[in-house]
Amino acid sequence: MDSLARNKIFDCFLDLIYKIIGEVPGAKTAMFYPLTELTNNIFEHSKSKMGFLFGQSFEHKKCLDICIVDKGRGIKKSYEEEKGLHYTDEEALTESLKGHSTKNAERGFGIHTSGKLICQGFGGEYMIISGNAVYIQTKGKEILTTLKGFNWEGVIVMYKIPFPKGKIDITPYIE
Repeated sequence: MDSLARNKIFDCFLDLIYKIIGEVPGAKTAMFYPLTELTNNIFEHSKSKMGFLFGQSFEHKKCLDICIVDKGRGIKKSYEEEKGLHYTDEEALTESLKGHSTKNAERGFGIHTSGKLICQGFGGEYMIISGNAVYIQTKGKEILTTLKGFNWEGVIVMYKIPFPKGKIDITPYIE
């Protein structure tokens, strides 16, 4: 799928989300930032030509569940191939959360800042899985662990985002 078609589908997905969350000041930008950051990672880092974006609205719980999935090379392999660094899945995920990009640029904060925005800005929850490593961030808690008997080739990112109740300003959460 070319980038124009991909962008059109992504824009339709965002429009549906905007209709669900309503006209809350700053909410569109706050939703746009983490979704574009992590869907772009599929095409910039995973070396996969395809990814999946799922969303579900829970009216009774007043929240959205969003999942971004790719079956690419994963974070560990990205560090190996781009930087020659040999990490475990957990170490590679830790490095990505610190903002240490596999690209040779002053970038790499998308995973970290997206999590901060979802958890602190929205009061939501965030989980990322790559290989056998999982990172979970909820209100005031962070867990990084290894899943025994599990290995995902690629990356899975999941958000639980409460419907915004008031103005959202993303500037405290991005770097």
